[in-house]
Amino acid sequence: MPWNATGSSLKGPKGDTGAQGPTGAQGPTGATGPQGATGPAGPGLPAGGAAGRFAQKNSATDYDVIWDILTGADMPSVLSAIRAGSVSSALTSDASAPGNFINLTVTGNATFGLSNPTDHQVVTAHFLASGANRTITFDTTSVVPAGGRAMSYLVPSGEVLIAEFRYIGTRGTPR
Repeated sequence: MPWNATGSSLKGPKGDTGAQGPTGAQGPTGATGPQGATGPAGPGLPAGGAAGRFAQKNSATDYDVIWDILTGADMPSVLSAIRAGSVSSALTSDASAPGNFINLTVTGNATFGLSNPTDHQVVTAHFLASGANRTITFDTTSVVPAGGRAMSYLVPSGEVLIAEFRYIGTRGTPR
């Protein structure tokens, strides 16, 4: 094609493809899609059971559940009294007695200890200071605190000291 006065009709042969340009900026996030359909119901609890029964794992297998009766042995953290009453000097409570709770009114400065605990036993004790401020000391032959020193607490009259004892059998002493 000949060149004309406007210069618009002159063309050469097609060239090679150029190098790829840089990546452009990320575009805006698109709209959230519609919610999917509700899935099928899971396995849930097995059929059956009766009033007063609870579901309990029967093995380590998923969904292996049986209906059982709840007993006191199934609920060790529920408080039931080992001992209740008053103390004015020294008292050692027998932790092998049924229960896991000691509720004492302290009418004099007192030393407290535990005997016959079982492995992993937890005993909670409430000491109410009655009539005056009271000093309560934990006996180091049965209640060994961190550091092995006797622990004493001054409890103001009318106030309650709450102590929790955890027995660790491998150490041989309550803590």
